[in-house]
Amino acid sequence: MEYKEKQDEHFQKVELDGCKFDESSYVRGAYHYTAASLYRHANKLGLKPFKYPLACFDLSSEQSSMHDLNLYDFANHVKRVMETDINIPIILDDCSQIADGIHRCIRAICDGKSYIMAYRLTSMPEYDYKDSESEEDD
Repeated sequence: MEYKEKQDEHFQKVELDGCKFDESSYVRGAYHYTAASLYRHANKLGLKPFKYPLACFDLSSEQSSMHDLNLYDFANHVKRVMETDINIPIILDDCSQIADGIHRCIRAICDGKSYIMAYRLTSMPEYDYKDSESEEDD
């Protein structure tokens, strides 16, 4: 047994990139919002978090960030779910879609929680940037 443990020390670890808060964003149509902008807007509106029942979370919805994942990208998402802090409220946009916090919802579901704290925006902040190739008007 001791020989195996020493031998295992020679294997290289797989390093994952992960995702920092300032890299999180929400896309709606051609418009991109950073997570920081969404939370600043919730604060500006004076919103108070409420209990969002996880039974309302649509587990059948397809997430654009999950399409065509290779195993490395999938592992990064799993790492984000494992490391996320479910005590930070999620953000629902002004149409009640999750704008920030999908990984927290998944973590809370996996942890057997029945709700997660959430802010629901009553309006959207100014977008951080717009797709340049979009034909949509401001």
